[in-house]
Formats: sequence, structure tokens, C-alpha cells
Amino acid sequence: MTEIDYKEVLLNVLAVIHRDGGHYVDAHGVEKAVSDAVDKFYQAPCFKIQKAIETVLEKKDEWDKEPPEVTTMAYPGSMLMNAIEDLRTAYNEK
Repeated sequence: MTEIDYKEVLLNVLAVIHRDGGHYVDAHGVEKAVSDAVDKFYQAPCFKIQKAIETVLEKKDEWDKEPPEVTTMAYPGSMLMNAIEDLRTAYNEK
């Protein structure tokens, strides 16, 4: 059985997330690269859509009793539309 080189695996994952072949880690260090990778994950459009859907499901009973204002970010349609627009933008930037 081959031993896994976790350092190499981590560096490869960070290179994929930062889309740079490892230059980000070289320039900023592993800790910052990991921190920024986590931030990128939570800003990803697919995560925003998932979060919007989770919010709708969590607040459904509350919103059935008293719907939020349509103009607020709490409004499920606004959350989903913003997340979908972010996904479109990200897709078009590739």
C-alpha cells in the first residue's frame, strides 16, 4: 500500500481552487491560501443557491405566517435570483 503524501495532495487541491498551478501558495503561504480557498468556496454560486434553498426550507413555516417584504434579501425569490445571476456571471467568465 502506498503512503499518501498529504502535503502534496493539499498543495494540488489549493492549486486547483486558485486555478494557478500553485503560484498562489508560493506567493502567500499555505495558511492564507487555505483561508482564501474556504472563502472562495462559500462565495461560489452553487453554494449560494444551496444556501438560499436551505434558508427557504428553514424559514418556510415562519414565512407562511408572515411573508417577508419582497424588497428584502430575506425574500426567497431575491436570494435565489441573485445566486442564479452569480452562477451565470461565473459561467460566462470562463
